[in-house]
Amino acid sequence: MEAARCHFRLHAMLTWLVALGFFLHGGRSLKEGYTIEYVTPENVDGTEDAVEVPLIQFSMADLELYEDEAALFQSYYDNYMPFWPEDKVGLFPIALSYAILVELEGKNYGEETLRVLELLDRVYRDGHFGELNLFKGLMTQEQLYSSLPDALDFFIPILKNFAPESIEMRVAVAELYAESNFLQARQRLYKFYEKDSEEFIRRNLNVLTDRELAKALHFLGNVIWYVDGAGEINKSGKSKSLSRQIYGTKYLKSGYQLFKKNAEYESSYRLALSHVVLETIRHNLNELYKRNKEKFKLWTGNIKKTFTSVDIVPYDRLSYEHFFREYALKRKPVVIKGLANVMARGKTFNLQYLKSACSSMKVKKKSHKADDVQNWAGLIEFGDTTVGKFVDDIAQNITYNAENGSVPYIFDEGLADYPGCPQLLKDLTIPKYFTQDVGRMMENHRYKTHPSLFVGPKDSSCGLHVDSSSSNFWQALFTGKKKWYFYPFEDGDAQILLHDSPFFSSFRVDPHSAPPEDQPLFKFAQENRVEVVVEPGDIIFVPSDTPHAVRNLEDIFAISHNYYDGSNLLRFARTMMMEDDTSESMDFDEILGSDDMQIEKLKRIVRKDPKDLTYEEWNILSLKNYFNGAKSADDDPWVDKASSLGGNKTRFLTYEWPSISSSTADLVQPICGRKSFLEEEHIAPYFDGDMLEAKLAINARDDLFQKDGTVGMK
Repeated sequence: MEAARCHFRLHAMLTWLVALGFFLHGGRSLKEGYTIEYVTPENVDGTEDAVEVPLIQFSMADLELYEDEAALFQSYYDNYMPFWPEDKVGLFPIALSYAILVELEGKNYGEETLRVLELLDRVYRDGHFGELNLFKGLMTQEQLYSSLPDALDFFIPILKNFAPESIEMRVAVAELYAESNFLQARQRLYKFYEKDSEEFIRRNLNVLTDRELAKALHFLGNVIWYVDGAGEINKSGKSKSLSRQIYGTKYLKSGYQLFKKNAEYESSYRLALSHVVLETIRHNLNELYKRNKEKFKLWTGNIKKTFTSVDIVPYDRLSYEHFFREYALKRKPVVIKGLANVMARGKTFNLQYLKSACSSMKVKKKSHKADDVQNWAGLIEFGDTTVGKFVDDIAQNITYNAENGSVPYIFDEGLADYPGCPQLLKDLTIPKYFTQDVGRMMENHRYKTHPSLFVGPKDSSCGLHVDSSSSNFWQALFTGKKKWYFYPFEDGDAQILLHDSPFFSSFRVDPHSAPPEDQPLFKFAQENRVEVVVEPGDIIFVPSDTPHAVRNLEDIFAISHNYYDGSNLLRFARTMMMEDDTSESMDFDEILGSDDMQIEKLKRIVRKDPKDLTYEEWNILSLKNYFNGAKSADDDPWVDKASSLGGNKTRFLTYEWPSISSSTADLVQPICGRKSFLEEEHIAPYFDGDMLEAKLAINARDDLFQKDGTVGMK
């Protein structure tokens, strides 16, 4: 991830540097023979091996020499760079800001202090110090980003000494590190936060309004969840104790109870609660394994599989109706042989074609880090490139990512994301199996930039994941071979077996490695996963909410798309009902109207004999026309007129949705909303909802601290 994506948000400040007196021209150079003194910032949290950098000698009198903050930064940068360690260049902006803040301290410059914090904000938001673009010759994005662990030596004393009463500032810096990949730095920051924030709440408990206290409690609850990786599984396979998770969840619940109008507070509490529920069940099952392995084995016999193999079917032998009923509705993956070749309209889609058609398309390089549980699919961004450059790198075998020992991957880059790759889209055909994409027809749908591009060298991979918002997924492979790993379990069972958590962005296990002995649930899942190799010219269909991972066996080039149609529309609808403030959900409301029964009508709109469409034809399809239907097959743009017999009765499929026994949507609801899963015969003995509710009971103000005055909840 480049530094420009690592940002934090502060409240807008109204005081500008004119208040500091940045008016005059000039500059001051260090005197010849000047001796640089190496110093460390104030050690607030007792960390060892704090960073050492040259002491920046800053005086308020110097401010009269500069006309603006850009000139100030440039002058100090020019003066200190000859002495500055090359591997610490990314620390210079925060070191300079810290020096200014120290000079302002105790001099009644409160508003100016906020202005300096605002300048620091912009550095990490978009690489600017005032109007000076630091990424134009002063430092790289990677230098700024890689300095984040050492930058904590400055951030922590800044938070402690210059923003001691600001929850906003704490949230801001927390978001900066939450979006980074530096786990140890993140843990260090949150450890400082836990003690400091609890003291802040205790100190101000009687003066904070309910809204202010709710914000502080919500923040502290999130902090506790991340201290020492709460809820994560470390390298030994052990997760943070349940008591610790419940401790953080109580704070989240308290914040939500104080200010129920805040949707973010409610969401955080419910996600944490769901994690605690899942972790409780996992804990009890792990204990069962330790006590009685035979009984645990009997328990695994109750786990139902949604499929046992992946069919491989030639496209000319697979009707749309058979695909829809046997694979899409039943949520079974399938490989359709030779279909990718049809998509290319007679052209040869290979890496050479890709380079010629999309050479200048800008993309992100990603790589899979096995022990990363914060990033979706374990994928980490680490730089920009172009398609042409990346294809050349593959040809020259120079794509290795030395930073974390993994192989780079162009993963899910939107071909229709301007400027994208219009030539490839012009040459592309969308197969009939996937043209009835309701999501694509929505005005503001999140997959509007699709189809998307995948390019990777041999051994590139992604971690375990499910595609967002219960979408179906297809991928056409034009070059190379890919090995797919599927975990064929019902939604709730999959979350338990695969150590999923609604609170984190990723499954907390690595499908590419053998599970530790103390992870019997994941070991069972690994032993029962389904594998298939996809070859050039094939398309694979991945049904909604199906956990999967991929390893590329050869250099690959593929195109994919996430979509919604009649098979997964119910799952999608439930997701949208949970996200009632999004543009997608508003589009969906336009379809459903105010009558919930309207959703039943969605089962009568799937065309029985759809046809292949060019990208241009597919891209202009209308949601309104799709739901209202055309009067006949002759004026229906989805229908293959040669196959259709005409008339509405033969033009549309009739079917029923399969039941959702324990959907992912259910699992992000409170306990009372998940009875369908928690009361299943193989789950109920391992979860006591009443006991958990009792542990979470709290009166936000009265029970925040123990009676002896020590910090901590009862």
